[in-house]
Amino acid sequence: LVLHVQAIDADAGDNARLEYRLAGVGHDFPFAINNGTGWISVAAELDREEVDFYSFGVEGVEARDHGTPMLTASASVSVTILDVNDNNPTFTQPEYTVRLNEDAAVGT
Repeated sequence: LVLHVQAIDADAGDNARLEYRLAGVGHDFPFAINNGTGWISVAAELDREEVDFYSFGVEGVEARDHGTPMLTASASVSVTILDVNDNNPTFTQPEYTVRLNEDAAVGT
């Protein structure tokens, strides 16, 4: 779990029951939200070398009640992806060859 967002509603009963959703994101967005709890989690593999920052926008997280009329609130969420050591070192060429005289001085 990445982040918990929470909205409050001063109404009572169904008018105070909230649902959360990520607005304005595609089906391949790498984060998901539990619509009942507001917990945001990672839903797809992340790669900092491809995308290092996500912003869900001004209406990124939406909470709506079940009253009539249905009222909403929104919040902005930004996620910075930190780098991890996920790349192996590589040599600049596959093979190195040298010819050395047998009388080469130590340390040369």
